[in-house]
Amino acid sequence: MRDAMFPATSSLVEQVLVNYDLQPPMSCELLAQRATDLYVIRAGERQFVVSISAPTTRSHEEWEAQAQIQVTLEQQNIPVTAPVQRKDGAYTQAIPVLEGVRYALLTPWIAGTPAGASLTEDQASVYGATVAQMHQCLDHHGSIYQRRQMNLEALLDEPLVWMAPLLEQFPVFSRFLADLVSRLKANVNERDLPLTPPSYGICHGDLHRNNVLFDEQGNLTIIDWEYVSYGWRAYELAALRRSLEAAVHTDGASAHHVNRVYEAYLRGYSEVRPLSQAERTALPSFMVIRHIWIQGKKIDQALRRGWGTPIFTEASVDEMMSTLQGWVKQYGILDK
Repeated sequence: MRDAMFPATSSLVEQVLVNYDLQPPMSCELLAQRATDLYVIRAGERQFVVSISAPTTRSHEEWEAQAQIQVTLEQQNIPVTAPVQRKDGAYTQAIPVLEGVRYALLTPWIAGTPAGASLTEDQASVYGATVAQMHQCLDHHGSIYQRRQMNLEALLDEPLVWMAPLLEQFPVFSRFLADLVSRLKANVNERDLPLTPPSYGICHGDLHRNNVLFDEQGNLTIIDWEYVSYGWRAYELAALRRSLEAAVHTDGASAHHVNRVYEAYLRGYSEVRPLSQAERTALPSFMVIRHIWIQGKKIDQALRRGWGTPIFTEASVDEMMSTLQGWVKQYGILDK
């Protein structure tokens, strides 16, 4: 069933594409429907992707600032997806819908394949170095962007709020999660991580294994900029670890391979911007925090969009609890 908030193709063309200098003939088809809906656009001999956000309270100025970050990074030769400018000079377009406002952004089609579970050590090293270069570039352009802080409140308290309507059904898990969140906060706070660059600053916000594309020549491009925010760079780096750990269970990747790939990623990053000891020791905690945030976000999106909550069954809750307990034990996250 089509999501009520999902614009029909004809409406998309009418509302969005007419505002760009694109060559006919034009066609539009759905690529993916998720937190951000994606369409493939064919215009003349070129291809593009239109991303349309879920209804949001973020202002048009915030979306424009995010687009400008992507443009700035591209101008600094950081391999990212940069948006196409509209005829009026702006990059984003507001689309009023019943539930609020959605925002559309047009970017060129990027050739390449998501790294996924097949990410190699060499690719991971290049990926890490590129992320470090991106962070350095963003530290010199921080004044152009104003957006939320992905602090512990946003990373841990908000997911509990998102899960609240369903946690009542699972009291054992609810108590476990509340206790774990409290202990994770204390664990991170004890490290006294700076709230200033280079440890803290503008982050991509979603650097997992599928948000980097590699082409046949080995060139990479960082994609999917919906979660840009201020945050700890150690949390940013933990996103890949969490997604690689998930690959052990979903794609059959070996734990040994995951460790080697992730170490290559950190090594590549550190060759450009060395990590402090406090940042390194915080990585396992941030991996668990990342997992909690993702599960909460999935539930929030499912409830908002009327998709139901198939991921929040008794079996999935048991699996999530087991996963969190396993990581806490494996990495000694809460050991004193």
